Amino acid sequence: MGHRFVAISDMRGIAKMIKKSGETVLDALHSILPLLHIHVFPIIHNLYWRDIRLKENQIKVIMAVHYLNQTTSTELSKGLNIPKGSLTTIIRSLVELKIIQKETPADDERVSWLKLTRRGKECLRYKKRQDIEKLNELFDQMSDDTATNIAKNIELLSAYLRTRS
Repeated sequence: MGHRFVAISDMRGIAKMIKKSGETVLDALHSILPLLHIHVFPIIHNLYWRDIRLKENQIKVIMAVHYLNQTTSTELSKGLNIPKGSLTTIIRSLVELKIIQKETPADDERVSWLKLTRRGKECLRYKKRQDIEKLNELFDQMSDDTATNIAKNIELLSAYLRTRS
């Protein structure tokens, strides 16, 4: 934000500015979240692939495992805020569909690593193509410049939030 080195006398004004920035971000989030739930989340949280309908939490797990490359169910449960019992059911279904595989290292049988299978990676490639097609339909009236600016700002927010993880 550029406010790291300031005189003590400026601290009150900066505290107000930071509070105002927080309020501005909160207002923007409150404005966009209902619209995302209506227009965008139905696109990214649904998938019909090879006669399989994947549900929202299954897709979240697949995407998280892909993002992390490999992870444990404990990490997923905490990161996705899905109770361990529910997550166990989701993981079992994805293993049965051969989308995720569980690997248990010989030196530590207490841990099971979750990874995408080749079929899981294929599923994600298909999902990405479908999502792009549907998002293109949703944003077909938007100019390329506006779409580029929105994507840059989303990436900026994403990069910032990754530093907080």
